[in-house]
Amino acid sequence: MQSRILRGPLRRALRGAVVIAALTAAVLFGFPGQTRHFMQMLSGQDGSPDPVTIYPYNFTSKGIDYLVSPGLIAYLPPDAATGKLVLRQGYVPAPSDKGRLPVRWRYVTGANAPHESGTYTYGATLDLPAAPSKAAVLTLRFYPGGRIAARYTTHPEVAEHGNVDPALTGPDWKTNTPAAGQLR
Repeated sequence: MQSRILRGPLRRALRGAVVIAALTAAVLFGFPGQTRHFMQMLSGQDGSPDPVTIYPYNFTSKGIDYLVSPGLIAYLPPDAATGKLVLRQGYVPAPSDKGRLPVRWRYVTGANAPHESGTYTYGATLDLPAAPSKAAVLTLRFYPGGRIAARYTTHPEVAEHGNVDPALTGPDWKTNTPAAGQLR
């Protein structure tokens, strides 16, 4: 025999709580994309940023071990400035960066260069405008002495033979002003 407490209003309230819990679990675990979209709408954020393809160029005689925040760690061989090395969808801008491109890197030598341990010797945060379109790619150039340059473009430079010209031709290049051997 059921107790009188579990009859009537309390029983309906318990059933309602179970239904709400089941629906909440279905939304959170069954439809994560829609839930993320709903939460972004509530917080006033736009959708997640699109991944950006990177064209890295190394104008040095050493390899470059680099980190583009958030999360892309890569190695660029010495004198790799042909424009033929491409990291498709290699970088997803963090919404909190608001156009800032944080980059950390170090110059490395030897066959095991990408596996050297240690910290990044150089660092810079470049203020880039938002990518002009979904077709835009990030051009990232490394130079000797801790200098880098970056811009978004829809026409990356690719050399038929040898390397591309290291001069920064065209508009919208952002560069750093390095202090010798210091992380900034």
